[in-house]
Amino acid sequence: MSILRLAKQSALVLTVFSAFLVLLVGLFAVSANAQTNSTWNGGTGNWSNSSDWNPAAAPNNSGATTYDITIGVANSNVTMDVLNDTIDNLSLDATTSLTITGNTLSLNSGASSDAGMITNNGGIFNNRLGSSLTISSGFLNQGAFISGNFVAGSLNNAGKLFISSSGLILNQDGDTINNSGTLTNAGNLFMLEGVINNSGTLTNMSDNFTILDAELGNSGNFNNYGMVHNEGNIDNNPGAFVTNFGTINSLIGAEISNSGTFLNTSAATVNSSENFFSNSGKLVNLGTINNDGVFTNSGFVNITSTGLFTTTTNYTQTAGKTFVNGTLTATGSAIVDIQAGLLGGGGTINGNVKMAGTMLAGTPGSPLSFIINGNYEQTSTGIYDELIGSNANGLLQVSGAAKLDPGASLDVFLLAGFDPSNGTSFTILDYGSESGAFAIADPFFNGGTQKWVISSYNGGDGDDIVLTAEANNVATTPEPATTLLLGTVLLVAAWYVRKKRSEHAQ
Repeated sequence: MSILRLAKQSALVLTVFSAFLVLLVGLFAVSANAQTNSTWNGGTGNWSNSSDWNPAAAPNNSGATTYDITIGVANSNVTMDVLNDTIDNLSLDATTSLTITGNTLSLNSGASSDAGMITNNGGIFNNRLGSSLTISSGFLNQGAFISGNFVAGSLNNAGKLFISSSGLILNQDGDTINNSGTLTNAGNLFMLEGVINNSGTLTNMSDNFTILDAELGNSGNFNNYGMVHNEGNIDNNPGAFVTNFGTINSLIGAEISNSGTFLNTSAATVNSSENFFSNSGKLVNLGTINNDGVFTNSGFVNITSTGLFTTTTNYTQTAGKTFVNGTLTATGSAIVDIQAGLLGGGGTINGNVKMAGTMLAGTPGSPLSFIINGNYEQTSTGIYDELIGSNANGLLQVSGAAKLDPGASLDVFLLAGFDPSNGTSFTILDYGSESGAFAIADPFFNGGTQKWVISSYNGGDGDDIVLTAEANNVATTPEPATTLLLGTVLLVAAWYVRKKRSEHAQ
């Protein structure tokens, strides 16, 4: 870990803990010399009322005793009004609730479960070996939930966990949050070195969601309406969904890996700086993506009409598809490097394009104009798919140099049964300057009666590649097998005529 990263982490830890210093007083003076099972008798009351417990003693950590707590009577409502209570196991059944106000609850070494409702206005500390809190109903956190200060603890949510604007969950030192329910952050969610495994719905509504040397593994739905600061890893797994309505800042060696569906909405922004952004799933950008790190695509990228994707490093595609209907900009020495797969759409690329895959001016079945404000090179493995219909054809407009390497191929597709008459011409590429020539993969069409000819590299403005339909007048030479069969038929016919003549002579 770099000195800069250590300094940032230390500063963040100090900032977070300073706001909750009062909650930490007396936290670690815990002894486990004695342990008691305590059950709430039912009804509404304060934790400090000894008569409401069985045995008749308020579970209070004023001495050396720790507790296994059960609040199991239906419709019970308990308010924790004792200071710094430490328990091994806490169990809340359905329709019960526990409210912590201005105090702290420390989970020691057992497994605590909530099937009712916990409202935390004070502090909950999950900081001892093997301790865990499992939520299968509700948890409103308006105070501090600090897990695993020394040894890993865990928070398992299968219900509803809400962090209010004044609330905090600090996940550090290898801690794990497993969310299969609904976890909503409207306050402060800090992941220092921990892990969030989300298979439910994780929603961020705050500007205080920080991933530092940590990992967010999403197998469910992650919705961001606020700001996410990522200096760790965000992994969107196959079948999972990330929907960004806010801002995701991915910085300093961080990683975003998308194997599911990543939707960046029209008002949203992803800033990816000095990091690795890989897409093998589906990335749909209606908003803004700014990339200063390494970007690779082997899945599907759709930059819609409102989408802006700007990169200072190469946009590299090794497989899959990219459709640009908005704007893709490669600045400086960066290029759009299509090593395989398809690049298509009806938008604009600002920058140079190297095409070793398939270029399509349009979308499947719909020819459009595709603009490249830069140079275009099509390599020997590159293919340009030209779509021609009765009303339009695909047009690639290159402001700079169009370079067609030896072997650069042209495939022509007629749409919806369109049958162009002989002499009909179509401008398929407009350029500033040009070198090389297309090799037409299959020049014949209409049953071989017509053929495509690149009739001119000097169109109306002198800077076009024009494709023209012409008659195929070349006589067809019979195949050897056809010639042999025809000869046999003629010999049989001659023999038959000769035989008839001989019969008449007799």
